[in-house]
Amino acid sequence: MSRHRPARDACPPADLAGTRRRVGLTGAAAVLALGLTAAPLPFVAASTSDVASVPPRANAADLDILYVGAHPDDEASRLSMFGEWKERYGAKTGVVTITRGEGGGNAVGPEEGPALGLIREREERAAVGTADITSVYNLDKVDFYYSVSAPLHQEAWKQHETLGRLVRIIRETTPDVVMTMNPAPSPGNHGGHQDAALLLIAAYYAAGDPSMFPAQIRREGLEPFAPKKLFTTQARGQLGAPGANCGTTFTPTNPADDIYGVWSGRRAENGKTWAQIEREAQRRYASQGWSGFPDVNADPAQLTCDYMTQIDSRVPFVRGDLTAGAAASSTMLEGALLRSIDGLPLGTGLDLSTDDFELTPGAASSLRVTLTAPEDASLSGVRLKVALPTGWSGPSRLRVGRVTAGETVTKSLSVIAPSSAQPGRSLVGVTLRSSGRTGFTD
Repeated sequence: MSRHRPARDACPPADLAGTRRRVGLTGAAAVLALGLTAAPLPFVAASTSDVASVPPRANAADLDILYVGAHPDDEASRLSMFGEWKERYGAKTGVVTITRGEGGGNAVGPEEGPALGLIREREERAAVGTADITSVYNLDKVDFYYSVSAPLHQEAWKQHETLGRLVRIIRETTPDVVMTMNPAPSPGNHGGHQDAALLLIAAYYAAGDPSMFPAQIRREGLEPFAPKKLFTTQARGQLGAPGANCGTTFTPTNPADDIYGVWSGRRAENGKTWAQIEREAQRRYASQGWSGFPDVNADPAQLTCDYMTQIDSRVPFVRGDLTAGAAASSTMLEGALLRSIDGLPLGTGLDLSTDDFELTPGAASSLRVTLTAPEDASLSGVRLKVALPTGWSGPSRLRVGRVTAGETVTKSLSVIAPSSAQPGRSLVGVTLRSSGRTGFTD
């Protein structure tokens, strides 16, 4: 039987676009469509000294991380990250592929259609196995001609039915961290890639909601499960210098984004860099012409980072501000799978959200801070410190007191944008302090 979460983790129903109406980076950040440039927010340091390993799973089917793509090979650019997390922290990753890639090209033979799909599935399993990934799920949707239209894929894939398949996998495997591709209709971005991301974003909210796909609960014995963190590969900005500090030299287009970089130049136990291991894995996708990919640079100082953007979190996290602490290899897992030094007990929930999306200058927005104590530990002396952008008004502190084990407390606050606010996105942060330990959300 899979691990389950109590009903209090349930979320509002998700629409098929996969977004929730919040002032934020789709939830985790309070990002206002009309606002000021974000003021610096408090930094909570990260450390790997207190995050030795991910707690063991009770069920062999359970996962720690789940990545969702449209085709076999869509996970290929993040295999170094997944492999390092498995070797260093014991984090188990699974991969969902919506199609078998039967609509793609074939560089190794005449096969096409379903026969090609079988080849690409074998290639994918061999490739991800290089990063010690053994859980691969196919949703068996059709892969057709290249198109940049997400709506076309939504129609062809029967969006609601496909969402149900993905929700079932999440409820069965209970991953605490979920990741996907770029959901934006950026120039050239494959419509299947967009929709794979939109499906996971919708599933992030739907999987914890008992009113979504209730037959899975009533007939199949599954229970609602809400993942704790949601990331995409869309990291908008200017790449910085390569090397061990690449996680600190990226310049984000939007300073309100929570962006993390994991350096691919660290060495695995076999002495190879994770970038080298990833390249060996990528050559397994031979049907796509990848077997001839050149070697990566042998000098780790010339290797770069894998960048990810956090778009929602239900737990405390280290701000993705590209500081040295935020660039630690464990940071993206902390709060969900790993406990950071001086951090709150694992299992603590912390979320900042709003029903607003746009805010005009001089207008107010109501925000909610939701705090949940772990099932086996109370939080005492809880205080919440609010960080507002320059020129904004609202409370600077919220007093909570004691939160008993398993209890959920919600506090509301109103923030007002200045009348001189210019169009843009702004960030509101909340730091939680309890018994000398801290946690952060924005």
